[in-house]
Amino acid sequence: MAYVIVPELCTKDNLCFEACPEACISPAESDANYAATESLFINPDGCTDCSACVIVCPSDAIYLADDIPAEYNDAIARNKAYFN
Repeated sequence: MAYVIVPELCTKDNLCFEACPEACISPAESDANYAATESLFINPDGCTDCSACVIVCPSDAIYLADDIPAEYNDAIARNKAYFN
């Protein structure tokens, strides 16, 4: 099960991007669409559940998909949609 970033809680501070050993968090600050993107997102196909991103997230915006609070359940689909 992959980790998921809840867009409503994400501050785009990029600490998770820097901590991810699999480089599965997007967009990079250097990407053209970075400013227009509401949040950072975790590619579910690349996430290895290492939790490195969770440890550094200052806004507690990252959850295992099975553990997302009910009010943020749509975050799973939004994360997947970013990569499709």
